[in-house]
Amino acid sequence: MKKLIITSLFFLITYYSLLISNCQSQWIQQYTGTTSNLYDMKFLNERTGWVVGDAGVLLKTTNGGINWVQMGYPVGGKPFNGVHIVDSNIVYVVGYYETIIKTTNGGSNWIIIRNGPSFQGESYFCVFFIDKDKGWIAGTGEKVLKTTDGGETIDSAYVNGGWFYDMYFKDANTGCMSEEGRVFKTTNGGINWYPSLSASLGHIFMKISFVDNLYGWVCSLNGRAVYRTIDFGSNWSLIDTTVPGMGCIHFINKDTGFMGGNTNRLYKSTNSGFSWRRENTVTSNEQFEAIKFVNDTVGWVAATTGVILHTTKGGQPVVNISQNGNEIPKGYRLNQNYPNPFNPTTNISYDIPKDGFVSLKIYDATGREIKTLVNGFINAGRYVMGFNGGSLSSGVYFYRIIAGNYIETKRMVLIK
Repeated sequence: MKKLIITSLFFLITYYSLLISNCQSQWIQQYTGTTSNLYDMKFLNERTGWVVGDAGVLLKTTNGGINWVQMGYPVGGKPFNGVHIVDSNIVYVVGYYETIIKTTNGGSNWIIIRNGPSFQGESYFCVFFIDKDKGWIAGTGEKVLKTTDGGETIDSAYVNGGWFYDMYFKDANTGCMSEEGRVFKTTNGGINWYPSLSASLGHIFMKISFVDNLYGWVCSLNGRAVYRTIDFGSNWSLIDTTVPGMGCIHFINKDTGFMGGNTNRLYKSTNSGFSWRRENTVTSNEQFEAIKFVNDTVGWVAATTGVILHTTKGGQPVVNISQNGNEIPKGYRLNQNYPNPFNPTTNISYDIPKDGFVSLKIYDATGREIKTLVNGFINAGRYVMGFNGGSLSSGVYFYRIIAGNYIETKRMVLIK
């Protein structure tokens, strides 16, 4: 009986700790029911969205991600890479090994357009339709597929390139497509394509984002580069070289956008991509693969291991944190907050000798977690973190850092 009570108490404490943490964070992890990698995501509005990924993952939500439902396995467990929503009924999905499917009734049934043998043939990574019938599909094989009758017939155009990862068309003639270090553009409906951006060797451009059919951005998965266009891909400019390993990018308007990539790195820009600020996400070492916002504040991020994050307040930057100088410390260290006692603000400094995942959290005297200050991958260095206890009552609080095998807890006193 005693063991049962202790176990129940443990689960209650864990539940309420997670609940409080989620309420404080502006990036909330949604339950997807899968641990498979997620590769693409689209939303029709604040309620209806789709996400696709490995092992035949084909998820749909009609309540903003509160519930994600697997919409059958129309081609078994073959991986899906791209999804495009035409309307509430018509959705196209593409994937590995000659896979093209569509639904005309919101996912209740699926029409198999192409379904090649596993581990054979070309693979498709991206799909875009301007209406229910006319669309384009691309991936491996140095060609772009085009249909004008909803997939009944498909033509192809040769493109002298590598693998094509994402595409966007502003009308029936004009579109852009991302590739390994290049962006291709067409002005005749995909009959011909030419490289409008050719970056240095080694870059891979995955997702591409456009706003107002003029402004566009791509970022490099294996380098440090963000490019921007203001004339729908005719000309591109290198605007940032500070953030490495970014695979997905999405702009809400010409000023505000998000960019995600390796090891829990999600960034936000409010100046058209010329500078970026780290977001305070709640994951660990996932790679962000797709980002979608339906307005200025409501958005989602899809990642590896089945992770989907959701915000209704335009995200949450890592605030009041600054790196103190360029010196790399020799060891881990959590310093005593200063001032202490404090009212209502104080500073917490710590040393990180190597890049890695860092968690810094505040607890009350009962051990209940009340605030997450840091929860993500940061670079080696000396840091100072500001904390405001204005919403808390006077008393004793604790702050704990976890970085690798290093765990340290210190006591602080709030006096009002």
